[in-house]
Amino acid sequence: MRLPAMPRTAGRAVFLIVFAGAIAGPVACIDWNAVHTPAQWLYNLGRSAALMGFVILCFQVVLTCRWKLLDYLFAIDRITNFHKRMGILVTVLLTTHVFLILSAIKSSGQTLPDSWQIDVGEVTLALLWVTVVLALTFDMFGLDYNIWRLSHKTALLLVVLGFIHSRFIGFQLLNTRLVVFWWILLAVAALAAAYRNIVIPLFLRRRCRIDSILPQTHDTFTLSFKPVEKAIRQHKPGQFMWLTLKRPGRKSETHPFTIASSPTALPALQVTIKQSGNYTNTIGLTRTTDTAIIEGPYGRFSMLNYPATPLLFIAGGVGITPVMSMIRYLRDTGDNRRVILLYGNKTADDIIFKDELNTLASNFTITHILSRPSPDWSGPKGHITGELIGEHAQSILHNAEVFLCGPPAMMDKIIAALKQLAVPAARVHYERFTI
Repeated sequence: MRLPAMPRTAGRAVFLIVFAGAIAGPVACIDWNAVHTPAQWLYNLGRSAALMGFVILCFQVVLTCRWKLLDYLFAIDRITNFHKRMGILVTVLLTTHVFLILSAIKSSGQTLPDSWQIDVGEVTLALLWVTVVLALTFDMFGLDYNIWRLSHKTALLLVVLGFIHSRFIGFQLLNTRLVVFWWILLAVAALAAAYRNIVIPLFLRRRCRIDSILPQTHDTFTLSFKPVEKAIRQHKPGQFMWLTLKRPGRKSETHPFTIASSPTALPALQVTIKQSGNYTNTIGLTRTTDTAIIEGPYGRFSMLNYPATPLLFIAGGVGITPVMSMIRYLRDTGDNRRVILLYGNKTADDIIFKDELNTLASNFTITHILSRPSPDWSGPKGHITGELIGEHAQSILHNAEVFLCGPPAMMDKIIAALKQLAVPAARVHYERFTI
């Protein structure tokens, strides 16, 4: 897909205006002048909550499609986190809708009629609650990824059920333009679902063979891929992809992984994965007879998207992978700008790419920080702090682009430290898939 020529700021503004207008428009069309009693106020507020909730629900399907345009405007990790927040908001709005309508009926002295249309609405809300609860707790309780993914596949079903509920209860309360708008929303959600489940699998994914599996540390492995049919799409250093491993006898899941290799290495592609969690703890058992499905690249975490200034990389553990992609690209293209890497690990044995980092040219300054060093370790000890950043990178902090990748708690502390060091937020770059 060819990206638009409009600046990102203008594109973001257009998207947000359309999004906000689509949510507020139906509510503005309600005849508030005809409201005279408390029951009517409650009823109209309940309708408003339902109207806003349904619009956002339709947009939820669109937000899951990994559109290149939205990646260009906001970056996929921001869209993913926005999608999570909107899921919570939809649930609150539609639950509020039920309570307000019931309150309006009770206030007017009426009773809730028995009808299949209301039953459809109740089923929709129940499924929505199940979907949101599973999404928020599957990590906490170790829920199988494929169960969570299946629950998310019901998103279009929720839209259809919500549409049926409103079609047979609320259409007579909407003017002609809003009825047309409702049909358009349903069509947009359906087209987005078709794109996500048909177009992407058929045309945007690449089947690859696994060329090699090499240990980097005692619990980290690098997988190299070669395309089987279509060429792997060009990527920028630092971007990520969605990877599905097809391994007989082992469950198949789709997860985002950073591309560790440089674009200069294409058509070969590499990811470096640490053994952890229910899925990656068997990554070392992957074989060259297994296959991989790759979708991407995605993300804006790349120094190619920013001015050619000095670079400060800060990484923790396996968070070195996007940084390594950028370092390899700088090395392979002969870019001689000043680069400082602060890399935190527990022990020296946990340092990924240690030998390769030691062979870099003199424009690269590498500092390892260990939190559990051996007695003979002479380098910095503990965690990466604002004091340590100032000590090792003060000479470039005034104009460096900072790229940060590591565990969420580490990133939060370093972002706060960089703020204390007066590094503008616009020059601090990171990706975060959790809220």
